[in-house]
Amino acid sequence: SGMFYLLDDAFRIGEYIKEKKTDAGKICSIEDNPAADNILRRAQGWRDSLSGQKGLTELKGEGGWTEVAGCPVFTNDDGAKGVQAMTDILAANPKLDAFAIEGGWPLFGAPQPYRDLFKPYADRIASGDFVVSAADTIGDEVAIAREGLVTALVGQRPFEMGYKAPSVMIDLIEGKPVDDPVFTGLDECTKDTTETCIQK
Repeated sequence: SGMFYLLDDAFRIGEYIKEKKTDAGKICSIEDNPAADNILRRAQGWRDSLSGQKGLTELKGEGGWTEVAGCPVFTNDDGAKGVQAMTDILAANPKLDAFAIEGGWPLFGAPQPYRDLFKPYADRIASGDFVVSAADTIGDEVAIAREGLVTALVGQRPFEMGYKAPSVMIDLIEGKPVDDPVFTGLDECTKDTTETCIQK
């Protein structure tokens, strides 16, 4: 199949959360589409990372992390729906420690509502008391990172995917072995690296 899945991005999303929030806590995952295999694999990646175990479908204290009620939230690729869900989750869980966002729809799909929601959390995000680790580095996402309203972005590299795709297809046509999935590396952005984090 030669799929360009970027499944190591989700593991890195978890690593950023773990690095910042060493005392663990309560977490919620915001995901795109429940039927999408890559999203389910991404959700598995951050759970594996935070728990130190493979294959858990929900964290109930493993690695110190517990998923709060009503999570994961599936946005079905609707950014505004994602921001509204995050608003509701924060209202129900004022002491929430982290969001793992698998698919940056709330950021790139509804950037202003996202900013409005997270501005009051900027100090907690800056101190590492509250961690928001999100997929993708598109649209307004890097600007949002520069503003300190997301802890870390972990993005795929569309140019590299486009560059590699023809050679992978030629290898497949010629019957040569091809890695499946093909990993294309990651762009990782934090507030301090927004000028240099996107691979040109």
